[in-house]
Amino acid sequence: MGNRNDARFTAPNATLLGDKLTVGEGTWIGFNCLLDAQVAELEIGRWCDISSGAHIYTHSTHLRCTERGEKIIGPVKLEDHVFIGANSVILPDTKIGHHSIVGALSVVRGSFPPNSLIVGAPAKLKRKLTSLERRGSRQRSAVAPLSAPRRGEVSGSIRRARARS
Repeated sequence: MGNRNDARFTAPNATLLGDKLTVGEGTWIGFNCLLDAQVAELEIGRWCDISSGAHIYTHSTHLRCTERGEKIIGPVKLEDHVFIGANSVILPDTKIGHHSIVGALSVVRGSFPPNSLIVGAPAKLKRKLTSLERRGSRQRSAVAPLSAPRRGEVSGSIRRARARS
């Protein structure tokens, strides 16, 4: 297959291993990430956000498994608009449906439907995302400029502070 990376940003210290990696358009790969596609397919959809410190593996080389001659191998697929929280680990044989969110520090293995909130170690489906939350995930993927108050306007936080005094 060959390595294809159409990410809009890949941190300079992110490690992308193997030639079975596909990264979709607009995806963000944060600092200290490890994407290991040396053994099986790792497919990351369009406009995904992989937060700093996340690790995604297509194989397991745990010492006990290696001693017994066993190795867990399987593909990983993140569909479009998936957000992976900081320091999460995605294990082999995992599929995460589009517009899903994986909470920080989660350890994920298995198949999860679209629009899922996935959290924990081991990760579980906490609930389905609401339509408002799904719309927010689409907006998060497109970079929007910040708007500053116009000349003579007061920001909301200053207005609230003045009202309290």
